[in-house]
Amino acid sequence: MASCVENCRLCHESLPPKHRRTIFTETFGLTNQLIEVLGYIPRAEDGMSKYLCGFCFTKLNKLSKIEFDISHRLEALKNEKFEFLKMLRARYVQIARPIVHSPRLSAEKQSCGTPRQETSKRPLFHSPTPRKVKKPLIFTPTENRMILPKTQRMEVQDDTKPEAKKKKVSVSLFSPGKAKLLYRTSQSEKLKSRVIPPGSYQRIIKNLSKNTSMDRIGRVVYKSCLKESVNKSIFTEVKKECSLLCSRKDASILRNISSDNLATFSIDNLNAEIQNKAPLLHGILHHAVKGSNIGTVVATAVALKFRNNQMSAFHHILAQILDRGGATDETIDTLAKLGLSVTPSAAFNQKKKMQQRQTVKIGNLMLKEKEEIEKSVYIPSLL
Repeated sequence: MASCVENCRLCHESLPPKHRRTIFTETFGLTNQLIEVLGYIPRAEDGMSKYLCGFCFTKLNKLSKIEFDISHRLEALKNEKFEFLKMLRARYVQIARPIVHSPRLSAEKQSCGTPRQETSKRPLFHSPTPRKVKKPLIFTPTENRMILPKTQRMEVQDDTKPEAKKKKVSVSLFSPGKAKLLYRTSQSEKLKSRVIPPGSYQRIIKNLSKNTSMDRIGRVVYKSCLKESVNKSIFTEVKKECSLLCSRKDASILRNISSDNLATFSIDNLNAEIQNKAPLLHGILHHAVKGSNIGTVVATAVALKFRNNQMSAFHHILAQILDRGGATDETIDTLAKLGLSVTPSAAFNQKKKMQQRQTVKIGNLMLKEKEEIEKSVYIPSLL
C-alpha cells in the first residue's frame, strides 16, 4: 500500500515521509515560536497535521535565534549603559565638590594641558557590536582624574567575542546545478570564466574533467545537441575524400580503363587504395557490409561512378562479364542506367581493345617461343 501523505501545519503543502518534521516530540524545541505563529496551542488530538515542512521548520528556527539574540544582547547593552551612567554620575558629584587650591597643585595643574594627537592617543571604548566607536576627550585631565576599571570593560568585551566572530564568517553561496569553466583567450591570454548551465554541454565538460576514456566522451558528444554538427562534419570529410579519389592529379585505379589495367585488375589493390585515400569512407562502408572487402570495394565503385562517369574501370569489367555470359544489349543498357555497368557501345569498344591486346600478346608469345626453338636447334644440321 502507498504511504499516507501528510500536509504541513503552516503552509498546508503535501509532505512525503522523508521531508517532514514531527511537532509533538521532545527534540522539536520550537513550540513557543509555533504557538506565536499559529495564535493557539497545538495539540496532538486536535485532528490537524502533526508535521512541518523543511522550509517552515527553518523559518521557525531562525525566529528562535532572533529571540535569543534579543534577550541576551539587550542585557549586555543595558549593563554597559548602567556602567557609563554610574561613571558619569560619580564624576559629576566629584566636580561639584569645593577643592582647596595649593601652590603645588596649581603648578601641577598649569603643567597639565589638553593632550594632542602628536603626544597621546584617544581612548577607544569597545561596544559589544563589532564596529569601533571613537570617543573624543571633552575635558582637561588633572591628577584627580578617575580611571575606568579595566576588568569590567574586559568582561563585557569577552562576552561579545563569539558574536563578533560569528559575524565575520563569510558564507559563499553556489549553485550545485551549474559548472564554472576557466579558460585563456588566444590573443591576450587573459584568464576568463564562463558558467555552463545544466545540460549536454555540462555533461561533456564533466566527462573531460574526470579523465574519462575517449570513446565514452565521443558517445556523450554524439548523443548531445551537437549531433547534427558532428554529422555535418562527417559528411564534409567524406565529400573531401571522394573528391580526392576522383582527382586527376593522383589517378585512381577506377579511372584507368586501359586494357592492361582491366586485364590485371585486383580487388585487394583497390581496397588498399580506398583505405589510404579515404579512411573515413572506407570505415563507414566496411562496417555497413560487416567487414567484407569485396562489399566495400563494390559499394565504393558504384558510389563513385555516380559522382564521376570516368570512374568506370570496375563497370567495364562487369560489362565484359555480362557480354561473355550472353547478356543482350538491352540487359546491359538497363544495368548501365542503374549504375552497375557501362553502355553496350562502350563495352563493345573495350572488347575490341582487349582482343587486340590479346592478339598482340599471343603473337609475342609465339614469336618468343619460335626464337627460343631456333636458338636451341640448328635447322641445317637436321636437313
